Parts: sequence; structure tokens; C-alpha cells
Amino acid sequence: MAALAEMPFTSIGIVDDDPGDADVRKYQIEEAGARPVLFEKGFTGIENLISTIRASGVEGVICDHRLTVRNYAPFNGAEAVARLFEAKIPAVLISKYAQIDVDAHIRPYRERIPVLLSKDDLDPEALIAGLTKCKSEMAGTIPPSRRSRRTLVRIDEFDKERDIVDAFIPAWNPNQAVRFPLSIIPESHRTNLKRDDRFFAKVNTDAASAEELFFRDFEPAPKVDTNDEIF
Repeated sequence: MAALAEMPFTSIGIVDDDPGDADVRKYQIEEAGARPVLFEKGFTGIENLISTIRASGVEGVICDHRLTVRNYAPFNGAEAVARLFEAKIPAVLISKYAQIDVDAHIRPYRERIPVLLSKDDLDPEALIAGLTKCKSEMAGTIPPSRRSRRTLVRIDEFDKERDIVDAFIPAWNPNQAVRFPLSIIPESHRTNLKRDDRFFAKVNTDAASAEELFFRDFEPAPKVDTNDEIF
């Protein structure tokens, strides 16, 4: 186990509504060589979260995604980690339900969540590596997989009532659909949305997996002739 003086983080906060899971994180942080700080009382809002974590003096945070189940917080972990990123506080998002929640609940914040881990994949080494990656990205070192580029997005299926859309991003993978909230697309562009509509959007097309993709800055793409060989 590394000594505290050798660690990039001397204290790490734990934001988790499950006391049992929080205890596991506590031991993992101690094994990594840092001091764990538990926030057992929960939070009244995002601003309360930011101010409480700042006052605690922790240098990084590990945050569960589903925080509303036990009335621990009126927001989810994805929103919390995104706001911590904006506040320049490194944070890793963890979840038992990462693959289930990413499409609808995590995707809108994904650009500001450098690291998302399943709780099964979390160990002391992964925790410190994740926080270090967050800190590096905050300092301006953004890996290729997290850099967005303007690219084509083709709408395949959508459901306005469920707020979901399945789309293809040819520059990422022309054979795998990706799901995201329809509300990410500006309302003015989705009012008359149709299957096969095309948009340009900023997307991190070097992402290794669909779970890592984020979307922003949608704008309608020019209409194309059906005989044109454009995906």
C-alpha cells in the first residue's frame, strides 16, 4: 500500500446512499493509501453538495449514480459528477446499473463525466486511476476518446413519450445504433422529427464503446437525394 505522501489524493469523499456500499468504498480508499470521508447525511441540493464537499477539503470524490432511492439527494450521481467536474473537483461515477442507466439518465451529462465504472470493476487501483484521469482532463489534457468532432447523426427510431431516440453515427460505427434522450436535440429541431432525418452534432467519435459517447450542438444536415451514397 502506498504511503499518503506518495498519493496524488490524500483524502477522497464517498457519496453513496447505501451504507453497506459506502463501507466497501471506505476500505478501498484506505487500501489505496488515502483517507476516506463519508457524507452520510446526504444533500438537500446540488449547491449543497458542492459547498459541503468543498468545506470537507477532500481532493477527489467517488459518487454512486442512484442517490434518490433512500432520499439521500434530490439528484442523481451523473448530475452530481458533472457539476463537480465544472467545479474542478475530480470525481468518478460508479453504478451497479451503469449499462441500464447510461442511455437515458447518464448520457446527457456524459461529456462532463470522464470516468464511469461499474461497481464490479472498482478496486483501489481503478479508483485512483479514474480520479487521476479526471484531474488530468480538468487541466486540459483530453484523450482522443473524449474529444468531440462535428459528425453526421442519422435518426433511426424515436419515441417522444419515452424521450428516447436510436441513431447511427457512421463515423463511430455504421452498424451499431446508439440510444440517447430525444430531449438532447433542441426542441425546434425535433418538432417535426422523422425517421432517417440527419443532423450534424458534436460527438466523441473515437470512443471505444457506446457507453462513452456524448452528443451536443445538434443542427439539421442538408437534405440529400435518395440516390446519393450518404449513410
